[in-house]
Amino acid sequence: MTARRTERAAGRPRRLKRAAFTVALLFVLFAAACSPPKQGGTVNSGGYVSAFELTHRFNLRAEPDAVRGVFRFTGDVELTVLAGSPSAVLNGERVAFRSPVLFRNGDVWLPAEAVGMIERAIARSRIYTYSERPFSFRPSTPPPTSRPPATRRPSRRPGVRGTVVLDPGHGGNDSGAVGPRTGVKEKDLNLSVAKRVRSLLAAAGVRVVMTRTADVYVGLRARVAKANAAGADCFVSIHHNAASSPRTKGFEVFYSSNNPFGSLRLKRSVRLARDIERRLRGKWNTRDRGARHKSLYVTRRTRIPSVLVEVEFMTSSEMEPLLTSAWFQQRAAAGIAEGILDYLRGR
Repeated sequence: MTARRTERAAGRPRRLKRAAFTVALLFVLFAAACSPPKQGGTVNSGGYVSAFELTHRFNLRAEPDAVRGVFRFTGDVELTVLAGSPSAVLNGERVAFRSPVLFRNGDVWLPAEAVGMIERAIARSRIYTYSERPFSFRPSTPPPTSRPPATRRPSRRPGVRGTVVLDPGHGGNDSGAVGPRTGVKEKDLNLSVAKRVRSLLAAAGVRVVMTRTADVYVGLRARVAKANAAGADCFVSIHHNAASSPRTKGFEVFYSSNNPFGSLRLKRSVRLARDIERRLRGKWNTRDRGARHKSLYVTRRTRIPSVLVEVEFMTSSEMEPLLTSAWFQQRAAAGIAEGILDYLRGR
């Protein structure tokens, strides 16, 4: 009995040391979890940089949406990140960090490797000025005659004549599809892209009629009636797509071959669809899903050549963070506008 008491007394200090070590370890881990990420770390050390530090270093403008967890930085580059995700979109291309983006203490923290990615993106897009290029001056012999050289008048490409009806899909209490991660509504994307298309077409001399210019509900019959009464050359409805799989992405253009207004109208609708498809191809890194028939009310009931453009899948985990960026919307609008102009020139 005495020997057992001696062994217990000898083992008590060791147990106390273990307990103290365990408490100290838990305290350190808790303090590390509650503190902000390591600031200014390198890629190898796994550090983070804050949005404040990033914007001041590269003179970027931050556009945070803390409710949805989406953060956009614009300037010499355009970067869109999502809190909790290692994926980001840099100048329209998807990139991946080694660690997820964090949102702590009211600020967004990006993995430190984002600094190098931004520096390389700026270097790739840099435009050299004359002062930065090697320059050497060599005196030249004056021309034999003192007659001033003939001046050429700058050539101006004539504007494209025509009238186009643009139809931003959905609106008002009809929101259309909704982004599963960002919560962005299709009706807002449709209208934003349509307005950009309108500006590009108007700059080329095209008269544009919009079925809606604000967040209001317009029925399908009213859209068709407005298109038929406009005396327009073509009708383009702008939408964004949705699918059950987050891997599905790409654009597609639809026309209706079961339109009752004749084969010439169908032939022109097919050409309009293919012109837009061709111009959208390569505007961003996605899949071309083609131009093909689909029986849709607005393309079936309009008397003029008509197509419906599905710009991109809102349910795509890769594309969704990109859809609200000005860079993407302008690229999509440019593709649609260029396709319409090609069609009008080829009438």
